[in-house]
This record gives sequence, structure tokens and C-alpha cells, in this order.
Amino acid sequence: ERDGQNTQASRTATVYAALVAPILADRCTSCHDAGKSKADLRLDTYELVLKGGTNGEVVVPGQPEKSKLVQSMVSPPDDDDHMPPPKKPQPTTQEIALLSWWIREGASKDLTVAKATVPSELKLYVKAQLSRSKTGSAGGAPPVLLALAEAAALADPVVAEVMKKINGSGASLAPVAADAK
Repeated sequence: ERDGQNTQASRTATVYAALVAPILADRCTSCHDAGKSKADLRLDTYELVLKGGTNGEVVVPGQPEKSKLVQSMVSPPDDDDHMPPPKKPQPTTQEIALLSWWIREGASKDLTVAKATVPSELKLYVKAQLSRSKTGSAGGAPPVLLALAEAAALADPVVAEVMKKINGSGASLAPVAADAK
């Protein structure tokens, strides 16, 4: 199972790109991206996650208990602050645990999965997510494609949105040069 390519991908994959960004894409960006941006909050790039929105910051590095991103997910579904809205697909316990762990560890963009100290209760989940990302199955996008889409979002949100949709479908789309459209 661990061929050279997969080993290299595991070594260089960041926790944010390989594990956190896909959760945000699945659970949050239908309302918090360049197209909607509810509460002036965008969760489609790392920088925008840390920036927060109208109601302030949503991630407090090192403090998941003070991070609205996590607290809104664990609040009761009938609470006005609960996110995602009750009629939207809800995050799993493991997704919430992963987001909490990532924030507790400092909410880094650059921490690699290989260097991270993954809690034992999340190891199988992380392994499954990394495998999903590599294959592109179930809507996962390889970390390199997530990074490219994030870079494109800074240059052109429309291009980034198209890349995100295509890359999440199992196909892949990437710019041929840094300034390519």
C-alpha cells in the first residue's frame, strides 16, 4: 500500500490542506465562500478562515473552546448560533474532533501530517481521509489541488470556484502557470 508516491504525498501533505480544508468545503463553504459570504465570513482559504467575519474571528489558534468554528458545530441544533444550519449536512463527531485538535495545535497552515502528533482516537480517521484525498474518491481533492485552488482564489475567485468543483469530482484542473487563468 505504501508505494513511493503515496509515501511522498503523506510526508508533504499539510493538516490544513489534506484534512481541514475538505471538512470546511463539505460543511461550510456552500454559505461561506466567494459566492455567498454570509456574515461576511469566508471559509474557502486559510487566510480568510483566520480573518473571520462580521461577528469576529472564528478560529482562536490554540483554543478550540473559544473558536466559534467549533463552538457553533457543538452547540445544540436549535441554538441560533448552531452551524451548519440544521437542514444542512452536519459534521461528524470525528470532523469536529479533527477541527478542535487542529486549532488546539495552533491552527497552522504549514504543519505536515507527518510531523503532527495525531491523537490516537483520530489516527484511523486521518488515515482514511488521506487515502480518500489521494484517490479523489468521494469528492476529496488531493492536497496539491487544494493548495492550487487556494492560490487561485487569491487571484480570481471565479477560477477558484470552478477548480474546487472539478477537483472535488474526482477529475483535476490546475493552472499551467502561476498567472494562468
